[in-house]
Amino acid sequence: MDKHYLTPLLSPNSIVVLAGALKIGDGSSFDPAQMRNFGSGAFVRLRADQPHYATSDGGATVQIMGTGPFAIEYVALPGPARERARSGRQ
Repeated sequence: MDKHYLTPLLSPNSIVVLAGALKIGDGSSFDPAQMRNFGSGAFVRLRADQPHYATSDGGATVQIMGTGPFAIEYVALPGPARERARSGRQ
């Protein structure tokens, strides 16, 4: 299965891993060595003022909860990638 990435972003939320496994790291640059593993059933609380990022080697089903309105602010995307993220295109 493909590896999935979520680049560094700011977004206050709580995550429950429903199935699979998720790796989450803190900081404004993606560093696989700094990531923590969360398996099925794990609960993670992420702060709005702390950039974070995630990946999954085999996919994960997650439930994301927070107080609205929900918004994602990507920390360091280059121009074309930032525009794709804003438009919802891959």
